[in-house]
Amino acid sequence: MLRKLVLLGAFLLSGLCLQAKSTNVFDYLNSNTLATTAEPAAPTGSTTVTSCGSDAKITAGSLETGVTVYWQGTTANGRSTATPLVGYKTVTSSGTYYINANNPSIPDGWSTDLKVVVTISSYIPPLPVIENALNSLAPGIMCKNDNQALRLKNPSTKYYVNWIVEKNVVSITDNYTISKIQGDVPLKIIFVDSSTIAYCRSDTARVTIQMDPVKANFSALNTSIKVGGAVNFTDNSTNAAQWHWTFGTGEYSNFQNPVFYYNSAGKKDVKLNVISTNNCKDSLTRLAYVNVSATDIQNLKSENIVVYPNPVKNFLNVDLTGRNADIDINIYNLMGAKLITSQVKHADGIEKIDVSTLPGGIYMLVLNIDGKEYSTKLTKE
Repeated sequence: MLRKLVLLGAFLLSGLCLQAKSTNVFDYLNSNTLATTAEPAAPTGSTTVTSCGSDAKITAGSLETGVTVYWQGTTANGRSTATPLVGYKTVTSSGTYYINANNPSIPDGWSTDLKVVVTISSYIPPLPVIENALNSLAPGIMCKNDNQALRLKNPSTKYYVNWIVEKNVVSITDNYTISKIQGDVPLKIIFVDSSTIAYCRSDTARVTIQMDPVKANFSALNTSIKVGGAVNFTDNSTNAAQWHWTFGTGEYSNFQNPVFYYNSAGKKDVKLNVISTNNCKDSLTRLAYVNVSATDIQNLKSENIVVYPNPVKNFLNVDLTGRNADIDINIYNLMGAKLITSQVKHADGIEKIDVSTLPGGIYMLVLNIDGKEYSTKLTKE
């Protein structure tokens, strides 16, 4: 009986002890749970980085307050605080790298790793080169409104191409055609190697396709004259190297700044064609630009003044028989320059003028007789 009572007392005592211990454990767990904050989240960033050349840049960060991001290099689950990651980290070899975050206010407050796999390709595609000359006289220059298909000298099935004009990709093939050019075209050309995981790009080839700026323009100081008068034309063209003028009379000049004598009345169209050193052309026509009216200046034939031979080779004869007047005899080129002059006192007979030194071409013979002018065209062989 006594033994039964002892066993019952021991059982009850052990039950009380277990209840007490259970209460203390709950209180302990509850108090620690309230005092503990969750570990930081892993840093945010790309898990794969591909790069071309000699290095790659790895970026990562955290938006949590009180958290610092650390670079762990190639060590997984590292705890090093030696290298805080601010901005980016540059690596020079391919591999797997680790980054994590730490909140120092929390015991063992480290995040899980951000694992970054880096692939660096040392291959850089070559610089693109345009093969075809755009103009046989001046590569890289086009004439206004021309079309030109540009070809690459070093294409490859390994690459695709970006032709870029004003930040826009205008072609991704080996060729690009400029149509009806209206001004300079700055081009950027880039090779992209699609065989590499990083899609490595070449350096940028920069080429400006220029439009030849040749433009015809001209002026004249006096465009209202009388028959027999001259107009001095001035070339105001841009980038011109050759000139071809027509004056509305069926005649022409290839001088840059010609002087032209008009021997018939009426309104005359004037046209100037110009050619640049790049063989680009432009033209300008001014309709009814010169107004030629009747004048006191007469043709020599109207005064029965005979000039011969015409065409002339060496000596020109001017028949002034019966004039008995002081006469000025002048020969001008079409530029308006006076080349030969002769003053004859009391002229009465045939005056012989030596023109042997003149180059072959068209000239104007002008006689001043008693204050009146008479003119005729002269051809030198």
